Amino acid sequence: HPGLGGGRVTVVLGDYLSPKHEELMRRHTVAGNQPVDALFLTTGSASARCADLGGQIRRWGGEVWDGTDAAIRASAPSRAEQYRIVRYESSRGLEAWTVGCFDLDIFFERRRRACRVDELDDASAAADRYAARWCAMAFTRAIDCLVVHADPGSRLARLLQNVAAAHPDFVEVVRPQA
Repeated sequence: HPGLGGGRVTVVLGDYLSPKHEELMRRHTVAGNQPVDALFLTTGSASARCADLGGQIRRWGGEVWDGTDAAIRASAPSRAEQYRIVRYESSRGLEAWTVGCFDLDIFFERRRRACRVDELDDASAAADRYAARWCAMAFTRAIDCLVVHADPGSRLARLLQNVAAAHPDFVEVVRPQA
């Protein structure tokens, strides 16, 4: 709705680097939020660009509650200074002012492969719809700011760039340079 204040979507194509993280978290803080008010979703894949997102944030000086660790996930974050990290599949029912969807292209392709279609469906289109529903679940965790991270050469990145081009008023695409 054009009359209502809305959030922002930032699409990060490439490496998620400290300067972009700091900028996004500065906006998060200026809006009155604490680190615990952010939620970062990951794939759990060892081959993902952000496979060690918790370690990366710690190296940048942040605190992390890493719900991808079985020993930690039984407890809730204990401090407001902790960023929350969970796997995509564990994000139902959670929300945050800022949500980061890391390595979303890997998650999207994993969900596409998991799709079971009947003989009447176009398998590729059905798989796209199935994966898109999973992505929509992740997207709707954000209250204000959504950060979508993907490999710049991925199929999903091309789709995201098309959406961004159609909505430049609230979607920003960044291509970090290492």
